[in-house]
Parts: sequence; structure tokens; C-alpha cells
Amino acid sequence: MAEVKVAIAGAGGRMGRVLVRLARETPGFSLASAFEAKGSPFVGQDAGTLATNAPAGVIVGDDAEAAIRASDVLMDLTAPAASVIFAHLCAANGKAMVCGTTGLSPEQDAVFAEAAKRVAIVETGT
Repeated sequence: MAEVKVAIAGAGGRMGRVLVRLARETPGFSLASAFEAKGSPFVGQDAGTLATNAPAGVIVGDDAEAAIRASDVLMDLTAPAASVIFAHLCAANGKAMVCGTTGLSPEQDAVFAEAAKRVAIVETGT
């Protein structure tokens, strides 16, 4: 069975670093891409070094769509406004999404419901 290629949103943040570490340590998964918001001080750094001090060879970028396209699934624990954008990008690019972002409004939940008509989305935050 091929490994599941994972993209990590907010890779430099506390939860993003945990996801990077787990993507690298969990059998059957590989870290395909990692990204942050434009202007983040983490852009250009190795995601593995940020998460575990061990280089992964995956440089944190700032192009969410390119990162999503390079993966099978996006893992997102960022912020509601960003998560909505990522749901659109996942749907447009045919990529699955696991979102643990909390604090989504009913309108934002509706965006996820619409995107989930096109791709698999697991929304765990409330």
C-alpha cells in the first residue's frame, strides 16, 4: 500500500509542529508539504527541524494551493477564516481534508458541508 502524502497547514505553530512530527512518525504516512501564511517567520525553514530538530527535507512554503496539490490529504488546525479557504482549495483540487479548527460559525460550517460534496472532509473541531 502506498503511503498517504500529508500536507500540514500552519506547520510552524504549536499544533502544526505536532502534526509534522506525527506525519513523519506514523507508519503509512509521509510528510509531503508544509505551509504557513505569507510573511510568517517559519517560511523557508525545514518543517522537520521546526518540529523535532531533525530535518525532513520539506521546506515550509507560503503557497497553500501548491502544498495541497502535492498531497493526498490536508491536516489543518489553524483558524476559521483560513480553514474555510483551505476547504475551498481542497475541493477545487480533489484532495481530502482533516480539519480540527475550532470556533467555526454556522456560515463557515456550511462552506465545509458544500466542499464535502466534492471531497472527503473530516471536521473534528466545533
